[in-house]
Amino acid sequence: MRAAIIAVAVAAVAALAGCDPEILSGAYYCGPQMSCPSGEVCNASDGTCGRPELARPFACDPGSEDAEPNDLPAAATPLSVSACPGVSLDQVGCLPAAVDVDWLAVTAPAACAGAPLAVDIRYSVAFAPAVVDLMDAGGTTVLATATPCNITGGIGLNDAVCLDATVPASGTALIRIGLDPELDCDGACAFMHYTATALTDAL
Repeated sequence: MRAAIIAVAVAAVAALAGCDPEILSGAYYCGPQMSCPSGEVCNASDGTCGRPELARPFACDPGSEDAEPNDLPAAATPLSVSACPGVSLDQVGCLPAAVDVDWLAVTAPAACAGAPLAVDIRYSVAFAPAVVDLMDAGGTTVLATATPCNITGGIGLNDAVCLDATVPASGTALIRIGLDPELDCDGACAFMHYTATALTDAL
């Protein structure tokens, strides 16, 4: 009986193999650097593939630029962790242009100095990847750079980089978020939505 069912299923698949099913615009996400199947383009407004006539330019999501201006270390967006270990905190952001840079000041209580600190950045895989650096207190020297990590929990929508550091003696870790100029589709996808997550662990 099972063999007969399998034979019918195989025959049905074979019959459909010659068909070319229609996939609606916006039904699936673009690949890296706005890649889409032939005949479709990446809609920068939501990162989905679709018909060229439906494509719209990139725009920051509502609320994602509320922390602006945060383009300089002195204007970094505060993200305060209350304890170590502490509850993870999220900050949404947007980089609408290649030259844009966002700064975060992740703070923790003085008693947490030396405790593990994780800062993760999730972003759309379709657009320019994030470059995330831990900077010194003056914002001039790179102390560490985030590396790709598998924390997305989704397929195709998001990518991520993770930065493992420790809470500095000052209690504030200065984070710089920018775009990778080598993977920005020659400038055509030099923008990004992102979510930054900060989390401390026990000393």
